Amino acid sequence: MGFNRLIGLVVLLLSVQAGWAQKSNQDKIHAMKIGMITENLQLSSDQAEKFWPVYHAYEAERVAVIRQMRKLQKQISHNEIAQSEVVKAEEQILNLKNQESDIIRSYRPKFLRVISSDQYASLLKTERQFHDMLVQRLKSRG
Repeated sequence: MGFNRLIGLVVLLLSVQAGWAQKSNQDKIHAMKIGMITENLQLSSDQAEKFWPVYHAYEAERVAVIRQMRKLQKQISHNEIAQSEVVKAEEQILNLKNQESDIIRSYRPKFLRVISSDQYASLLKTERQFHDMLVQRLKSRG
């Protein structure tokens, strides 16, 4: 699964989780994600000081775009958009996917100025593992 789809699914799962739980649960999920990233990247204190602001900005930009995509996808799937407008909405979704890819491309060098390429690879792996963990927890709840 690509990094773009992974983050999209994590955001979707977090949105679903938000519907099921209070804000405090969202905070717990976010704290778990931060904990996993911290543990797996083994950031030095200097790296952590520089990494987290970049990561949070990256995450905020991506989440904003993903929310727009999800809103349009929901409108299409729930027939909230006139049939004559579906093609236009789909084009907007494709443009948002391109925007998401551009965000990822623009942040990669920012991350690599702060962390090593091995740590960056670990970040990608950790985010996939976190996503898988969320999926398993949601499945276990039925």
